[in-house]
Amino acid sequence: MDDFFTKKNCDRCGCPLTKGRIMSMLNTDCICLECKAKEKFHSRYEEAKQAELEEIRKGNYNYAGLLQQGKITDKLYEQILAIRDLGQYNMLNVAAIQKEAYQRKYFELVNLIEEDLKVYMSFILYGIR
Repeated sequence: MDDFFTKKNCDRCGCPLTKGRIMSMLNTDCICLECKAKEKFHSRYEEAKQAELEEIRKGNYNYAGLLQQGKITDKLYEQILAIRDLGQYNMLNVAAIQKEAYQRKYFELVNLIEEDLKVYMSFILYGIR
């Protein structure tokens, strides 16, 4: 939040924030308006709105969001992008992604898909880290 007004690029897609910025409803990402429009289709968006409202009513004005950052580490991010950049897989085909990750010894990604598929899918579909 400290750098919200000075950020140059969207935390999700990386595009310039010249047309506007807004805080994600799901976490503490500073996002562009296009990413905000996409975020509204997230399966937990309404739940996140309600959770934030409840936190504000309790006096918590620094609520980190329903889907706090940190699950997709920089290492996981690099592993996912390395497989995506091969151009051989549909990233929603989790069985194929997990197999490729195993073959490349990306065990963090193998475990993420096995243990927390929702986090992986949120990143693939919405860019939520």
